[in-house]
Amino acid sequence: MPTTRRDMLWGACCALISACARPSNKQHTGADSTDTATADSGTAEALPCSTDAPGSDWIPLPLADHPTLAEVYGSAVVSVSGRPVVVAQIDKDCYVALDQRCTHEGCAIEHRDNNRFVCPCHGALFGPDGAVLGGPAPRPVDTHAVVRVGETVWISPTPT
Repeated sequence: MPTTRRDMLWGACCALISACARPSNKQHTGADSTDTATADSGTAEALPCSTDAPGSDWIPLPLADHPTLAEVYGSAVVSVSGRPVVVAQIDKDCYVALDQRCTHEGCAIEHRDNNRFVCPCHGALFGPDGAVLGGPAPRPVDTHAVVRVGETVWISPTPT
């Protein structure tokens, strides 16, 4: 059966979409190495957990209002200084917060399994420290310091 130009274009498009959606195996090496966890690649990766006390201007997120944050791998999208921010518990009592806007074209990133933050529009992939791990994003996303005190998660309104 002869292959038509349309069939060849369709195959090329499918291959391109598949390649763009596939996470990169590149690892970010500029993260703080005070705490580690095993990533899906089997290598140790730094966790950017904050142990600081919240500042007086930090925003409280009561776990009663955001119950998904009480669970490891749980996440919530909240407004911080008018900006949408994804807050996630990436390990036991280790929280991170990333601006939700992808640095590629501004689509809303989502927290996924293996503690990756994915842009569903074009496949950009970010680590818990906001670093670009793959895809078309030209730079990291802004992050905010986060800490849990009792039954409240506190988030800094100023990006770090």
